[in-house]
Parts: sequence; C-alpha cells; structure tokens
Amino acid sequence: MSSNNNFLVKGNFWVDDNAFYTFFESMQKGNSGLFPHKLNVAGYEKWSNNIAKWSGRTELSLNEFIGVFCIVYNETGGLFESISEQGSVEYIESPGPNGKIGYPYKSRGRGYIQVTHASSYRIVLGQLGYDYDALTNEELDKLFFDNDEVAFGALRIWFNDARFAKKTFDRLKLGEFRAFGQAISGSPAYGQLYENRCMYLLKSLSGKKLENSLLLKNKNKIIDTLVVGTLLGVGFFLLSS
Repeated sequence: MSSNNNFLVKGNFWVDDNAFYTFFESMQKGNSGLFPHKLNVAGYEKWSNNIAKWSGRTELSLNEFIGVFCIVYNETGGLFESISEQGSVEYIESPGPNGKIGYPYKSRGRGYIQVTHASSYRIVLGQLGYDYDALTNEELDKLFFDNDEVAFGALRIWFNDARFAKKTFDRLKLGEFRAFGQAISGSPAYGQLYENRCMYLLKSLSGKKLENSLLLKNKNKIIDTLVVGTLLGVGFFLLSS
C-alpha cells in the first residue's frame, strides 16, 4: 500500500477523484472528537493555493503540508482565515488564573497562527516593511485581516525565522510533528493532540491516489461543458441533415 511519501503538494490537491477538502469533510464527520471544526472551504482553497506566499516554497512534501494544515486548522477553528484573538480588553490585559501576565490589547494574537506580543510583531512587521509601534490597534487589524501579503507573510516569517519555529518546521518533512505543534502553541498537551491529528490524516491518505492537476481543479465544470457541447453538436448535426 503506497504511503505517498514522495508526493509534493503544489496547491489544493486531489485524493482519488475528490478534492482534498472533500476528503477531509467526509473524514471529519466521522471523527469530530479528533477534528471538531468543520472546514471553511473558501478559506482553505485560498490558503492552499498560496503555498509560496506563506511558506516561501513552490511545493511542500505531504508531511509539511499536513503539518501546517493541522496547525492552521486548530488556530483558526477550521476557518482558514486571518483572525484575531478573542476577548475583551480587560480579559486580554489581565493576569490569568495561573498568574500569567497579560499583554496590551494591541499586541493580542492575529493572523493564521496568532502572532502575539509586541516583540514578535516588531520582528514580523519589520520584515514586511511596517513599523509596529507607529500602528494603531485598528490599523493592525486592517493589515492582518485585509492584506494577504501581511497575513501570509507573517506565516512565512514564523516558519522560516530561527527566532520562531524554523527549526521544528524544517523537521516536519521527517514526520516530526509534536515539537512543531508545541513550538506554535507552547503546550505539550496540544503538541500530542496535534501529532495525533497529523498521523491520522496521513494514515487516511495512505494508499490513495494523490494528484496535482489544474484540469481536475474544475473537473466537474469541464465535464458538464463537454457533455453540453457534445449534445448541442449532435442536435445541430441532426437539424442540418
């Protein structure tokens, strides 16, 4: 049974005769304990077809793609959109029950994986040509929610800067998932849950035909067009006879 270890993902790929998101939706319905969030297909397609913008590479190994998919799935609740950390100003800025110090509302998490704290924003936005300290809370919201270059760029920097998750991101291709999950979330418990999700997805894909194809991206529409065109052609031929 093929493990698809050599398959390189270039965008929203196909699993047998279905787009990956269709495969995932079917699997998720029967595994809501492990995958509690439904997939926002529009958000997923936009994200999956912009691999170069958020990874800095034109293609990823299947392990790398699934690794990032599961992180973004968790961080966005299945939305696959650049979102903001939820909570009021008082909630964000107040110490937590474990004594963890809060942080200014302006520096709360934003993006596909929640860039958080002023120090991280200064690194990320500095590389993208922006001055974090000169931006207001509202301006930061607009940048991360309305500007794909910033939203995808923040993800790319997080994965490729040694001060963030580069070391563990580089090891995803070897199937080392837990450390990457923990590097993003900071929680050993989440690192284990994340690894379980990745391994389950990869096992589910094992033995299936995986394919990158621009033709198959609109397969149903193309088939319908060919059928309609053929029928019209036959009708025209009969009327002309």
